[in-house]
Amino acid sequence: MKLSCIPAVVRRTKYDQALNNLAVTDDNKLKIVEAGALPHYVKLLSPEREEPEQLAAAHGLWTLAFKCKDSIVKEPGCLDGRYLVTMHYCCRYCLV
Repeated sequence: MKLSCIPAVVRRTKYDQALNNLAVTDDNKLKIVEAGALPHYVKLLSPEREEPEQLAAAHGLWTLAFKCKDSIVKEPGCLDGRYLVTMHYCCRYCLV
């Protein structure tokens, strides 16, 4: 199957899921946050994004929060009220 046959949202979500998989270890959590990934996650939480992207972002932030909660709290827009509803909705699926 050619990569161009796969919808862009699916390709983007796969990359985000791969990043989330790397966040399993505490060292990687720190490296991901230090590399500047939090603004990326904030963008993906936007209600304008596709649901798979929102799910990947919510799961990623949930995973990172075990080691990097303070960084997430300080990130502009990360805990913005309009995104909290999205995160709450999405995290129900992250924990299944």
